[in-house]
Amino acid sequence: MEKRACEFEGAIHSAYRASIKGGVAETIVQLPTHNDSEEFSPLHVAVITGQLHIVQALLEQNVNVNASDSSGKTPLHWAAIKNNPNALRALLSNSADPNVSDLNEMTVLHYLSMINTDTDPEIISTLLESNAGVYTKDKYGNTPLHYAFHYSTQKFTHLFLDSKALRNNLSIADASGSTILHCAAYKGNESIVIQLLEYGLDVNTSDTDGKTPLHWASQKGHLKVVRC
Repeated sequence: MEKRACEFEGAIHSAYRASIKGGVAETIVQLPTHNDSEEFSPLHVAVITGQLHIVQALLEQNVNVNASDSSGKTPLHWAAIKNNPNALRALLSNSADPNVSDLNEMTVLHYLSMINTDTDPEIISTLLESNAGVYTKDKYGNTPLHYAFHYSTQKFTHLFLDSKALRNNLSIADASGSTILHCAAYKGNESIVIQLLEYGLDVNTSDTDGKTPLHWASQKGHLKVVRC
């Protein structure tokens, strides 16, 4: 009986994956909702493989839009990671929660803030408009804001700073006691440093090693930042 159940589960998901990759929406919506061994739901698979019409067909069937896979990631996590703004918008318009955390307590914004190549800025904008938590800390004590300033290109850091709603708590520190001014000084982003100073961030704030943003700029040889 157990073997037959496993075979049945495998057959269902083989049909799911074949139908999703083949774009057969009619087949998908007629199959029962079932997760595979990695806890990927059909919606996860449709998002990951970039089949927007399958995503939309599944959403019309009122599937669980916030279902988590074995790593705790929702379809929304994967829409962001796969750089798919259309799927992301579709999920958000169907009540996907942008603040769900995975097993590392990381939200969609945490991952996006670490991906600095070919990411559509519209994804960040859409999430910010959906009240995604910029100050949420993961299990390592880091926020999306800190990841953005440490890893991302300037177009994303400017995108965060252009949101007036985010300017109230820019001095928040990460697990190492660093503010985003520390991160910008470390990276040598002169224009960002100037903007942060205009927003009132304290240049004398020390991290857990006792270093200020000026220490980091000096250590990394960023003369223009030092002169700010």
